Amino acid sequence: MKIALGGVFHETNTFSSMITARREFENHALVKGEEIINLYKGTRGSTGGVIDAANEYGLNIIPTIYAGAIPGGLVDDLFFEEIVDELCSRLDQNLDGVLLVLHGAMVTDQKDDAEAYLLKKVRDKIGANIPVVCTTDLHANISPEMVELSSCLVGFDTYPHYDYYERAYDAVRIMKQIINDDIRPMNSLKKPPIMPVVQRMLTEKHPMQTLMNLVHEMEERQDVVNITLAGGFPYADIHWAGMGVVVTSNNDQELADSLSTKLERKIWAIREDFRFKNRSVSEGIALAANSEDYPFIIVDSSDNVGGGSSGDGTDVLRELIKTELKSCAVIIKDSEAVELAEKSGVDATVDLEVGGKTDNKHGDPVFLRGTIKKLSDGIYNSERTGERINMGRTVVMDVNGISLIITRDRVPAFDLETLRSLDIEPLDLKYIVVKGAVQWKYSYGSIAKGWVEVDSAGVTSSNLERFQFKKIRRPIFPMDNI
Repeated sequence: MKIALGGVFHETNTFSSMITARREFENHALVKGEEIINLYKGTRGSTGGVIDAANEYGLNIIPTIYAGAIPGGLVDDLFFEEIVDELCSRLDQNLDGVLLVLHGAMVTDQKDDAEAYLLKKVRDKIGANIPVVCTTDLHANISPEMVELSSCLVGFDTYPHYDYYERAYDAVRIMKQIINDDIRPMNSLKKPPIMPVVQRMLTEKHPMQTLMNLVHEMEERQDVVNITLAGGFPYADIHWAGMGVVVTSNNDQELADSLSTKLERKIWAIREDFRFKNRSVSEGIALAANSEDYPFIIVDSSDNVGGGSSGDGTDVLRELIKTELKSCAVIIKDSEAVELAEKSGVDATVDLEVGGKTDNKHGDPVFLRGTIKKLSDGIYNSERTGERINMGRTVVMDVNGISLIITRDRVPAFDLETLRSLDIEPLDLKYIVVKGAVQWKYSYGSIAKGWVEVDSAGVTSSNLERFQFKKIRRPIFPMDNI
C-alpha cells in the first residue's frame, strides 16, 4: 500500500503586519522527498508519528514536500502556490491514499481558506475515490470545504498540545482501515456561532475539558471513527473562524449528524464559560513582585509568538525595568539589536534601542544599557518533539539583573530548552516572561510556582474588541450577545 505524505503547516494571524514568505518556511521547515523521512524519523511530532505508524501498519510512504513556519502574518500566496504545485506534482498515479499534515487556520494574501484550496488541488490530481486523511491543530478554523474534500480530519485533543504523535498514529490507522474497506467514512460538521479566545481552550480545565470528555465518550461508540473538536483561531478574520465539530462515522450519516448536533448544543449551553478577562501589565508585574514562590511566570499573551505576534512587544520589558525586578529572563525579537550587539562582543557594555520595530502595534522601542554575556547561533532541539528549532543569531545581555535575550527570529514559548541552550537555568530564576498564551504551560508550567497573565499591546490580545473584524460570521459569541 502506497500513501503520499506531505503538508503545509501555518497558523495565520491576519492582524499581523508580518508577511510569512519563503524565508520563514526555510528557517523552520521546507523539506522535500526522502529528506522528510531523514529529518523527522524518530521525532515526536505529527510527521514523525506518521512515519512510525506507516512502518507499523505496513504502509509504504511516498514523501512529497512538507513546509512549516512559526505562526505569523499572511502567507505569501505565490510561494504557497509553488508548494501546492510541487506537492501535487509528486503525487504518484498509483497511490492508495494521501496523508497531509495541516494546521487548519492558514490564510494567504489571496486565499482565506488555504487548506481547502490545497485539498482541492490534491483532489484534482488523484480523483475523488482515493482517501485523503489530514491531521489538524486544535485551533483549526474548519470549513465545510475542508470536510467535503477530505476523508477524515484528525485534530489534536490537547491544549497545551502534546498529542501530535498519537493523533498522527490515529490518522494512519484510519487511513489503513479506509484502504482495506474496513470503514466507509461519513462526516458531519457543525459550526456553532462561538469564537472563544485561546485562554479558554485549555483542555485540562472546564469548559474544554467537559467537551473533550464528552467527545471521548462518544468515540467509544460502535461505528464512530473519529471526532475532532476544534476551538478555532480567533485572530484570523475569515468567514469560518471559530469553533467546529467534525464527527466521522463508519457508513452511518444519521449517527454522525446526531452526535455532532449533540456536541454543538452542549457547546452552546456552556458558552458563558468561555468568557475571559485579562489583567493590565502594571497590575500583573505588581502581583509578580509580591510573590515569594519562584520561578514565577509572567505571561505576555498579547505578544504571543505562538499565535502570530511579532515577539518584539515592549510593554512588559519596560515595566520590568521601571520596577527594577531582578533575576528575570525575557526574550525580544530584534535582528537590528542582535547585529549591533555582536559587533561589540562578549563582556562589552552597550546602549541599544530594543523591540517595538515590527509595527506600531506592540509598543515603542526601549532604550537600555546592558552588558553582553553570551552570543549564540540560536539553534537547539525541542524537548517536546526532538525537532530542530532555529531562533537565529542570539544575544544574552544583563540589564540591571534582567537576562535580556535578543533573537534574530521569533521563537514561541514552547520549550525550557530555549533558555537552557543559552546556559540559563530556568529553575534559578525568580521571574520568567513568556510570550505565549497556553502552550507555555506544558514546558514552563512544569516548573512554575505561580503565574500571571497580562494584556499588553499586541495582535494576540484576549480582548477581541481591539480588532476590526470584517469577514467573520456575525453575530458571534462572545463579541455579540446572542
